[in-house]
Amino acid sequence: MWNQRRLALEWLLLLAAGLALAWLAAQGDLTRRFNFAILDFSASLASNQPAQDIAIVAIDQRSLAKVGEWPWRRSTHARLIDNLRMAGAKVVLFDVLFLEAGDPQDDAQLAEAIARHGKVVLPFGFAQKLNQSDGVEPAYPLPEMRKAAAAMGHVEAAPDEDGVLRRFALELQVEGHSFPHFVQAALPLLGAEPKAMALAPQESWPVVPFNAASSYPTIPAYAVLDGTVPKELLEGRTILVGATAQGMSDTHSVPARSIAVMAGVETQANLIDALRSDKLIRDLPLPWSIALAWIVLYIQFLGFWKLSARAGFVLSVGLVAGTALISIGLVPLARIWVAPGAALLLVAVAYPMWSWRRLTVVSDYLSLEARRLMSATGGTANASGFDIVAQQVNQLRHLIGEVSGALLFVRSAIEASPDAILVTDKDNRVVLSNKAARRLFSNTTDLDGQSLADLYLNQTLAVDGDNAEIALRDGRAFLFATAPLAGMNQAGEANQIIAFRDITQMRRRQRENDELIEFLSHDMRSPQVAIMALTLGIEADNADIAKRIRDQAELTLGLADGFVQLARLRETRADFESHDLAFLLHEAVDQAYALAASKGISLQRDIPDEPVFVEIDRSQIARMASNLIGNAVKFTQNGGTVGVQLALRDGSEALITVIDNGPGLSRERMRDPFTRFGPRSDTEELSAGLGLAFVKRVIDGHKGQVEAKSNPGGGTIFEVHLPCVQQKSKGRKPRQQGMMISAPQP
Repeated sequence: MWNQRRLALEWLLLLAAGLALAWLAAQGDLTRRFNFAILDFSASLASNQPAQDIAIVAIDQRSLAKVGEWPWRRSTHARLIDNLRMAGAKVVLFDVLFLEAGDPQDDAQLAEAIARHGKVVLPFGFAQKLNQSDGVEPAYPLPEMRKAAAAMGHVEAAPDEDGVLRRFALELQVEGHSFPHFVQAALPLLGAEPKAMALAPQESWPVVPFNAASSYPTIPAYAVLDGTVPKELLEGRTILVGATAQGMSDTHSVPARSIAVMAGVETQANLIDALRSDKLIRDLPLPWSIALAWIVLYIQFLGFWKLSARAGFVLSVGLVAGTALISIGLVPLARIWVAPGAALLLVAVAYPMWSWRRLTVVSDYLSLEARRLMSATGGTANASGFDIVAQQVNQLRHLIGEVSGALLFVRSAIEASPDAILVTDKDNRVVLSNKAARRLFSNTTDLDGQSLADLYLNQTLAVDGDNAEIALRDGRAFLFATAPLAGMNQAGEANQIIAFRDITQMRRRQRENDELIEFLSHDMRSPQVAIMALTLGIEADNADIAKRIRDQAELTLGLADGFVQLARLRETRADFESHDLAFLLHEAVDQAYALAASKGISLQRDIPDEPVFVEIDRSQIARMASNLIGNAVKFTQNGGTVGVQLALRDGSEALITVIDNGPGLSRERMRDPFTRFGPRSDTEELSAGLGLAFVKRVIDGHKGQVEAKSNPGGGTIFEVHLPCVQQKSKGRKPRQQGMMISAPQP
């Protein structure tokens, strides 16, 4: 009986589990990085044009080269501040810590310069309390500078968990005392009120919508010291002075359009710009993210209750898109950030979970109806149900009545099959056969109830279990395969199906192919060898004609050999044994030495002296190496270089590299260098590509990889990756399962 209450209960349980998972996902690491990625994209949409009255005076590499190595004398800093004052700088945020006393006269000059300007903001940090194991206290500038400064603020930075700086602590609480940020302290000097952020418990500090790196005018400090900066670049502007030189600046990863590295002084410029223009993004606390996930999940589950499967999918996709768009849109429009990661994760997980449960219920129902059909019981269709899925399941009951007709159709299909088919029981006795099977086993009048052993004996056929073939006396051959049946009849008889496919014509073509290979291997070689010998007789009279005839004969002979080798490779299995690959490569190089010497080609080896044992087919790998190295020498111009290298990678793979500086493969050939008779440029030397096709097939048979690359210095690089150990092949054992037929016991 269809149980509607079960589906309703599972709906409630899945909803409750989803609400709990939303709470866990929102406060754990599961969605944090995803939320950061969306936040960074949203913040990039919220960033505005950089303010024109903010500039950076950078203590950069050029300034160090002109003024001198760091640290500079305090008198130099004093001169820098004085020059900024005379140029009309409105406010100076001097992002350099002056914690230790220097030359008293220099320190006094700096304090006087700070006082003369009247609007200089100095930073301070925090240090471990003296003689205490815990606790920190402010590390202020020297007293005279502290007194001269118009304001001071901390410069502590706390990146998020992923190491990216997105926010600043505008007010830092340390042991009951409040310390403003460096930039926050400068706001009153700019005629702006400090931003008092009334943060809820657990609420993060606001997010800064960073502009792209180098958005603010940057002036090297040496230019200010030299007085070569036009006054209009400094007059009336807020100036931030800080280090940007490599090795001495505090740098941070920031989401400026994309994750980029930015000097600390430039991050301060972005912060003061966002504070003045009220563009900070408020990061709403965790309960908002949980509430968003719960609302979205509840809407989705209401859709599961009332909508069809297709409509539920559309609703889920719409919820994902809508949640993401709302979360992203709130940032540039309302300067509010609600992390959507938990909501998006829950929607993505809930849909397949609910679909799985619905499909499980449907599957259970269909199984019940199938059992009822076997018991020869039926029922009337009922389209009512708990939801649309229940209605569809009840309607499917009509189809179950058609199973009997479908069974008849299957029997008819088996009967009409051109392949001989037998269905046997657990004792290998035939319970069903088709017309083709009755023709195949024509010596047996009635196949039903006969054992396979008796059929084979009556038909006088030979069984090749290794290759899953049978051969009849009239020359016909059949390939057979078995498969277990998913179900059994009421008597529990049928348990496997056997199909016999006529491969007589295929075997005939295979024999013809073998004869062709034999013809190419012997009959085609003899005339070519004779032609090459005859050219020696006419070489004295016409050397050019003799050479051309001999070259064409050698090419034809090479093509025949290559074709034969390629064809034989397809017909034979690799015989894997452990061999010294280094020794084989040395042999292949030695074989190419004579041709290389005749062309003045330098053969360079980078092969280990110690043996490199790899499980390979020795003859195949030896010929493969000879083909690669021989081709490299053949197609490299006189005086060129061919390199052969061997290296072990991670102890599990051998890498063979053959490099030449010849003309290289044409662009057409590089598209597929290992194909037979592939495209060639007209400028290439004649070749059918059989050598490279042989290389490819050998390496594929060794479960390796071969790759052809263009050599940047000209020529071609072939890289061959060979596993040191071959996985043990199980051969045809899976195909033999159920094929070995034995006579029944008396």
